[in-house]
Amino acid sequence: MTISFGRGAGFGPGAPAPFVVADSDGNIIYANDAAHEICAALISGENVFSIFPTLQFECRAARAEGRRVVRLRFPGEAIDTLTAELCGGLLRLYPNAQTIPAGPIYEEAAREFALTYPDPKNEARTRELYETLVSSGSAFLRSRAVSEHAFIMLLTGFFDSALPRMRNIGHRLVLTVDKTVTDESTVNTDIYSFHLMLSAVCAAVGYAAEGDVTVRASHTVTDAVLTVSAARRKGLPDGDETFFGPHTPDIMFAGSLAHASGCELSKSITESEVSVTLTIPASGYYPEWLKQPAAELLVAAESAEAAAELISSAE
Repeated sequence: MTISFGRGAGFGPGAPAPFVVADSDGNIIYANDAAHEICAALISGENVFSIFPTLQFECRAARAEGRRVVRLRFPGEAIDTLTAELCGGLLRLYPNAQTIPAGPIYEEAAREFALTYPDPKNEARTRELYETLVSSGSAFLRSRAVSEHAFIMLLTGFFDSALPRMRNIGHRLVLTVDKTVTDESTVNTDIYSFHLMLSAVCAAVGYAAEGDVTVRASHTVTDAVLTVSAARRKGLPDGDETFFGPHTPDIMFAGSLAHASGCELSKSITESEVSVTLTIPASGYYPEWLKQPAAELLVAAESAEAAAELISSAE
């Protein structure tokens, strides 16, 4: 069965944490509005090592010593503090931040997101919250409602409610549900982590896509599997860490959130296609620390029957 959906909405400004992503050479891939307001030079295409001359030396020293975090005091004009996190061949930069944004900031935003996104009246606020989450230095939620849900219900909720308020995909999304997915198929997750991971992956693949973006859902009894794929558009670099350009923060966010949620994320980039696969536990075991008492989430959810009815009517 196949369902076609139109373009999702974009997101507005308002992220509280200035946030920049640069490649290993210091070239800025992404900078949010908050970072640009602090220092006008923090825009895509500029070089952070030119803006902050001591940063390159400090990053080299940190890598040699096996450290992942660098903090500089007064590194340049208008910046009091610069925190840099080394992530493979990428740099996550937090200008004017005393520390890397802490877990509680993320928890509060995620909890509010879970309560907000089903309400169309709060669309602008949901976009701000998503930007806050992507810009966060930690994807480890300490308050979550991990439980079994109907897989098809969460997919329907994503397309019907969460997706239009989170990210601009820029392409038509086509959902293809494999025959292995039935009304009884389950997924063991919390609702907002599921929607956030899938939205971030769709945003990243959408950037690299030529034409439609396909979301394929299948089920192996032990796992729910989602593969987001598209034909690869021309002019993109070959498989390096900056392949997703300004949407690199999305794929980084999806990866760290997948790890925090006990899921797996894998990428495949060929000459003709780009795809990202999320493998999510269907039931049973999940990391022990995810079993902490969680705050009650007032998330509007449709029943599996309603989801099936929506799919049938859209065919």
